[in-house]
Amino acid sequence: MKHIKRESYITLFLFGIILLTVGCNLDYDGIFYQVSISEETVEVGQVYLAGIDSTTLFAYTTDVGMQSYDTVSEEWTEIDTSDHISSNILPSLVSSDGTNIYFSTRSDEGENNKIYTFPMNDTDNISVHNSDYDVITFAAPFDLMLTKDSSDNYYVRRISNPATLLTTIPSGYEAVKLMAQSDDIFLLNAYTMDDDDEKEYDYFLCNGLNKSTLTLDSDEYSIRAFYVDETNDNIAVITSDETVYYDNDFDIDSDTDFTFVESDDTVSLETTTVEDSALPVITDYSSALFYIQGDNDYIYSIDSSTGEVEDVTDDYTVSVSSITIISYLYDDSTSTAYIGTIENGVYELY
Repeated sequence: MKHIKRESYITLFLFGIILLTVGCNLDYDGIFYQVSISEETVEVGQVYLAGIDSTTLFAYTTDVGMQSYDTVSEEWTEIDTSDHISSNILPSLVSSDGTNIYFSTRSDEGENNKIYTFPMNDTDNISVHNSDYDVITFAAPFDLMLTKDSSDNYYVRRISNPATLLTTIPSGYEAVKLMAQSDDIFLLNAYTMDDDDEKEYDYFLCNGLNKSTLTLDSDEYSIRAFYVDETNDNIAVITSDETVYYDNDFDIDSDTDFTFVESDDTVSLETTTVEDSALPVITDYSSALFYIQGDNDYIYSIDSSTGEVEDVTDDYTVSVSSITIISYLYDDSTSTAYIGTIENGVYELY
């Protein structure tokens, strides 16, 4: 684990013990199987991971802006965007396609965003990529974005090639939220307001051009996290009321509608965050298990085949340092996981 912060050192043994135990001591096939004790750190503010090229991470950081991080030399390098933009980059508008980084700033209501790009192997070569769409959000670190037209229709497109249309959500919704597991697997929350001025959600899961409607016991709450176990045909979602739903006979390649089972277990979520904000899903995509960080920075494991939730911090007699995860990136080529935090830099899990 490499932990970055300027001018100070902090011992992360307790957090490392939790991550190590999640992977090894609870008979789970988790990703946390080796964690070091203490590393040099650097204060860069909130870290929103966007992409990786070999040993170089790319991220938007709130204290500096766009940066790269060399995982070998453990050095941050600022990527100067000042000649191209005059306002702050939005964390929700930073992502990659595996070769290039894309970023944008806020636009006025109904106006198009100017999307900028640079190759990950040539960070000085910044150019305008596209300015034809009103972009709601990207889905970092994947090649997906949500756009809206003047008639309030929503579209999921490739950032790299916005003409590539993956799915459409027709007008009539107050808002739509996009979250993703890969370049092809993504989920949409779309809500309307009922007669009592309460939200009513529809949930759509997409795999490429296939789109399924998901039915939960309640449509009052946003889905904050989801995970599809493609190997074993399992899926689980966590809603903003802390309920876990699952289906262990799920066909991701189908456009059939699915009704989920409510788990007997719940997840205690952080109450101070935005109610509908997406939670980073921590997984190596190799089993039914995935992990999320909940209330008080506890780490929970969720079994997508049974809906079982395990609060792994209950097994410890020591306190856990406050480390709040806000972004996650998994590098398939090296089986390495990285997490970006609110104020503690980046952690490498290997």
